[in-house]
Amino acid sequence: MKVRKLVQLIIQLCGLYGLITGLFISLPQQLTLLLSVQEIDFVVWSILSIVILITPYLAIIYGANWIIRILKIDKSFGEDVLSFNDIPKTQFFALGCFCVGGFILIDKLPFLVQNLLYTFRTEVIPGDTFQIKENLNWLPNFVSCIIGFLLVTKNMWFAKQVVKTLPNNEA
Repeated sequence: MKVRKLVQLIIQLCGLYGLITGLFISLPQQLTLLLSVQEIDFVVWSILSIVILITPYLAIIYGANWIIRILKIDKSFGEDVLSFNDIPKTQFFALGCFCVGGFILIDKLPFLVQNLLYTFRTEVIPGDTFQIKENLNWLPNFVSCIIGFLLVTKNMWFAKQVVKTLPNNEA
């Protein structure tokens, strides 16, 4: 199987997973808010957050080739074709790092967007108090997204580090 097609499939599956989980997590919350609060600013924020949540996942699903080209992900595997019968340990771990990083990134992105929107809304809407504790909820999700991004883009480097730590008979 060609590396580019496999990476494209994994990216599209991560995008689909993120879209489904994001919709099941955020959409019910936003719909509840829309039904309970009749003020126009909350309606606008709810609709805006739903659009901001859905748009990146649709871009990931339909723009997988663009993502591969920009981040040069298919070049990090070294070979153009992967044979699953005799796959080297480094490529196996690189593929694992890519999948884990993609799922971390996709899993934490909706929470990051939701927390950033909440932080932005509490600072913009008058009458709300700015509290440092409430407005740093985005930080763990941001760090997780950075780790996921690094695992996706630098998968071969992480794989080489893992293979170095293996005993000689396992590598």
